[in-house]
Amino acid sequence: MGTYYKYAERNAETRINWAEVGKDMTDMVREESRIRQEKKAAIDQQSREFGEYMANPPMGEHQGFNEFTTQFAADSQEYSLMVEGLVKSGQINVRDYTNIRANLQQGAAEAFTISEEYNKHYEDAMQRGEIDPATGYPSSQAYEQWVLGTAQGFGNYSNHRLYINPTDGRVNLGTLDDKGRIKKEIGSYIPVNGLRNRVQTKYDYFNTDKTTGDIAGQLGQVIEVIKKGGVLTREDTTEHEDFKSALDNFVGAQLAIPTNVSSILTNSLGTNPDTQAPYDFTDSPKEAAENPNLILSIANPMQPDSGIPMPAFGVDLREVLKDTGLTETEIQAVIDNNEAQVKAAGDALKIGVKSKLDYKEEATPIFKQTKDDRKIASDVKETETAITNLGYIYNGTEDQFNSAIGFIQGLDPSISRVYVDEKDPNLVWVEKRDTKGNIITMEPFPKGDNIDDFVVSIITTLVPNAVDVEKALANSGIDRNAAKTTHAGVAGESRKPVAPVIPTFDEKLDADDEYSDTPAGVHAEEFKGIGARDGKKLSNAETSFFSKIGIPNAKVTYLDEGKIEAGIIGSNWDNDAVQIMIPGVMTMPIMIPDNNTSTQYEKINRIILDAIRNGTVLTPNDFKSVIDDFAQYNNTTMAEKVIGLEWNGGMGPQPITDDQASTAQTQTPSTTTNTSEY
Repeated sequence: MGTYYKYAERNAETRINWAEVGKDMTDMVREESRIRQEKKAAIDQQSREFGEYMANPPMGEHQGFNEFTTQFAADSQEYSLMVEGLVKSGQINVRDYTNIRANLQQGAAEAFTISEEYNKHYEDAMQRGEIDPATGYPSSQAYEQWVLGTAQGFGNYSNHRLYINPTDGRVNLGTLDDKGRIKKEIGSYIPVNGLRNRVQTKYDYFNTDKTTGDIAGQLGQVIEVIKKGGVLTREDTTEHEDFKSALDNFVGAQLAIPTNVSSILTNSLGTNPDTQAPYDFTDSPKEAAENPNLILSIANPMQPDSGIPMPAFGVDLREVLKDTGLTETEIQAVIDNNEAQVKAAGDALKIGVKSKLDYKEEATPIFKQTKDDRKIASDVKETETAITNLGYIYNGTEDQFNSAIGFIQGLDPSISRVYVDEKDPNLVWVEKRDTKGNIITMEPFPKGDNIDDFVVSIITTLVPNAVDVEKALANSGIDRNAAKTTHAGVAGESRKPVAPVIPTFDEKLDADDEYSDTPAGVHAEEFKGIGARDGKKLSNAETSFFSKIGIPNAKVTYLDEGKIEAGIIGSNWDNDAVQIMIPGVMTMPIMIPDNNTSTQYEKINRIILDAIRNGTVLTPNDFKSVIDDFAQYNNTTMAEKVIGLEWNGGMGPQPITDDQASTAQTQTPSTTTNTSEY
């Protein structure tokens, strides 16, 4: 072999082994191919499993739900195939694909289980919304019921649709417009995981009565300091700057919690003092700008992706509303309405605190009292305080009036609402809840022409421990010289307006609610298992029936045979009876002996509902053919000697006045309780 200048023979160890290099490259290509094939196989396996899952979505008895889930299953499979094609072609990376797949699978699972979860938490929410006999208050506030109600849309399959965010695979629930397209406005859509959180979130009732009592107790120390400075009267004390500053600080601390404000507005005040309309909630900023009675609900800024809402108090509203599309005028309107709502809540707390200061400023006794002495003294003081407060309803200032109706509402845990309607400010109405949660409206308390008579009528009815009322009247602070006022207002639970048309016996109570019951269904449930000779149970069932279908002023009374025997004529046996009277619908009460069964009550109630719907006035004769032993219990003797009304051949007092006829035509109350929302 020839050589040339400076040639050095290469060592064998430094030579490249091309055979080995070729083998390594082949192995690497094969490994990459294997990994790709495994990934594709994994993708295919995931796709098949998800496809099988979505091909067999959970079905039920409800056709609307089946169509709802089938549509989502088809959309999910189509979207899954599209994403699978993108990752296989390299248009998206495996990491993004994995995130999308996880979001889609989680959303599908949550979408198919949330309806069951809703039903479970709905029952719990209903119990939390009921009055606890031990405390006299519910566990939850009205906001919890509203938030749960926004999740209830999931069950309205006709105008909602599950859709998938194409960028990340998250599943959302959207509201459809009249053309079947998903709306884009705020509040029209929500992620399914957020919807699930809404179903589970709880908002506790804010005990205004306890809080104002606690604040009044703490202010007692401030008052003592002020008195040492020479201020002697309660009025002078509460006008002192030190007192005002302390009260503002105490109240401000409570209002710093957004859900305290919402509970005060809806559970304590009930209505907007500026508009006299009920407070309610909305998640539409535009609606909140237009309506000062609507409390804006927003996503919690501390957990924006959780779906957990909160009342929009104590937040930077300009920051919250900057991307909502509202004009500057609308944003300012939301802020103004929001500030007015906070002020109303603060004013309510301050009035409540001041109304309790009398208890905190009692003089220390100079003698040792026995336990009984202290109890009597306490009852006397409470009676005097009650009389003073009730006097404010008659002739107090507007603030005193509002404080006084709140005072009445706090007298008894079963009192759910006290109100004076501006259409007739001479009547004070009180509503109570029975043990089943049904609302019962008491006979109104007329103010009349004498403040003492008015106050005594309420005291003796609503204050069970009232003592020495005449002495308390003399010692109270009521002003007998001031003119009677015409203030109107509400304290206690809010009521939502319902349609003023009573359904027929076989129509739904709420035509827009797919699951709404009919009066026939309510009647069957209430009277189930009750036979003849059980007048008390029949009376209770009839009371509950009227309450649940929206006729709260129906008066149903169980009467022992001994109390009405003077009016019973020629019956084969002596029976107790149930008396029914609906003012404005019936000219006089009817008597139903307890040998009548639920069958007769159904016929009676059909007649009543038809009359209310058609605006006609019923006489006892209208029930003659459906009540067994009608004549023995509905006759001249019963009417005139027992009931105290003219019989007039079964027509009742005649003639029927225009007011009676008008009342019958508008008998359905403008406000009532929709128990499906509690």
